[in-house]
Amino acid sequence: FGVFEELLFGHLRLEDVEGVCTGPAPASDGRALAAIPDVERVELGRMGEARVRSGHRVEDAVIVGHEPAGTLRPLLDLDLRAHPVPERGAVLTDALATKLGVSPGDTFDLELLTDGHATGSLSVVGVLSEPLGMQVHVSLPTYARLLRQAETANVAFVDAADGRDEAVVRALADVPGVLGATRRSHVRGQFDAQTGETRAMFRLIATAFGAVMA
Repeated sequence: FGVFEELLFGHLRLEDVEGVCTGPAPASDGRALAAIPDVERVELGRMGEARVRSGHRVEDAVIVGHEPAGTLRPLLDLDLRAHPVPERGAVLTDALATKLGVSPGDTFDLELLTDGHATGSLSVVGVLSEPLGMQVHVSLPTYARLLRQAETANVAFVDAADGRDEAVVRALADVPGVLGATRRSHVRGQFDAQTGETRAMFRLIATAFGAVMA
């Protein structure tokens, strides 16, 4: 648990605050959040559900749109090797690439299940070993091309001034179109509590098993 927690909160989720929109909004609206006091940096994202196909193989996955030069949600292998967000094409998680039977240089089809069922084809630029499941990583411009519309986002990752993340959360609550915001420290605290309960359960099971064996 400790290794995963350090990977997740020490390397993969670097924003102080994550803001979720009520729905896709123009990217210009998201970037305007940088004007909020105590906000030092804003990076946008777009997340949705997709059905991906390669030949007869079909899988459901999460498609994630990234800022091309973003640093708050980096694409990292389990060995912390960085993958750049591709200008075109996609980076797939290794679990998804294996199920589809694809590798860099191959092309796959996808349907955006949460975005009007837009369809398109993308080339596999890279394969990423990460612990977060079946994902398709693309740039925000690529996501927009799939939708055949201007860039939009439904999540914002915010870097706050030191010690001001709670103030930024309160400010975001007053922004029209923002559904909610959470501090990374709060999410990490919840993660610690849940993993603590899991560890306690494992200890209890091990103790009970030991008593039975005795």
